Amino acid sequence: MNGKYYDSDQDSGAVQAKKAKYYALLAMDVNNYLTEEFEGFNDSDEVLYNKKNGGFTDASTVMDENGNEKDLANNPNYDSMTVKEAKEKEYNRLIQEDAKEEKKNLSSPVSELNSLLPKTDSISRTVFNKKNKYAIHYYEVEENEYFDYIKKIKEKGFDSMDPNSPEKSFLEVNNDNILVNIHYDATNKTLDLDIRRQ
Repeated sequence: MNGKYYDSDQDSGAVQAKKAKYYALLAMDVNNYLTEEFEGFNDSDEVLYNKKNGGFTDASTVMDENGNEKDLANNPNYDSMTVKEAKEKEYNRLIQEDAKEEKKNLSSPVSELNSLLPKTDSISRTVFNKKNKYAIHYYEVEENEYFDYIKKIKEKGFDSMDPNSPEKSFLEVNNDNILVNIHYDATNKTLDLDIRRQ
């Protein structure tokens, strides 16, 4: 499903609309994350931004892993800038990182674990794709779609490990000892799922 997002410019109108929606939802995710990261700061506050790995600090000196004091003000990997500028840099970095990760996920063979999941038309992005674990974040999932998805998961041989689990959270395992963990956020209409070998 997500493979369409990185196809050529020959995309149909419907695919282009879905692609635009995907990036709009991703941008919202990144903005929410940055709002939390920079909580308590004003846009005009000065911070030191890590050019190499992203992230920021308002301390000019930090302790390194050996307990030595490190001067960031004169460190070539750090730039002094306003919070507003640091937010913009982090926003661009995170969007690019996500696009690279998604491209990498899409170019790798489809995970065997992913093939065990029901198909859905929901816009999603792959959060994690390794041999023993596969995680997906689904956007704009209505409550009835969530319950329908759970029904389909059960039809694929996954049984709830906890019959008393909360209504919006499921932990299920199949006969091959593969575990599926699902959480639904009704407020934001998002569904997070990970599937792994135990």
